[in-house]
Amino acid sequence: MRWQDFIDEGKVKKTNKDLSKIKSLIDMSNNLIKVFSNMQIDEFTSSVIFVNYYEALRQIVEAIAISYGFNVYSHEAFTSFLFEILKEDLISQKFGRFRLLRNRVNYYGKKVEVEISKEAKKDMLNIIKILKNKYLK
Repeated sequence: MRWQDFIDEGKVKKTNKDLSKIKSLIDMSNNLIKVFSNMQIDEFTSSVIFVNYYEALRQIVEAIAISYGFNVYSHEAFTSFLFEILKEDLISQKFGRFRLLRNRVNYYGKKVEVEISKEAKKDMLNIIKILKNKYLK
């Protein structure tokens, strides 16, 4: 879907830039990363760690969206925000892939394979760093 479709459906709404909410989202993202950074990724922890790194990334994207004056009520809309508003094509593709993997875990009870989780963790940490440096300084 296009960004405008999410606005038309009420899944994205205009808002005022809320600096305290932005800071809170960044802090929560940082906390998730701290909590899970030293955990070993294995067959038992792989999905849990993946979902929490995805959440840390999503919180950063949400903080950026708020800084642009948008409240986003759909994970899918974040993909469009990254692609259409920020023009971050590769990041939007990766985020979309991570979102689908996260949905498989949360809604269908599927597991994320250890190697996929390890690679995704590296990617998500890199994307978080890029986005924070580019949009949240």
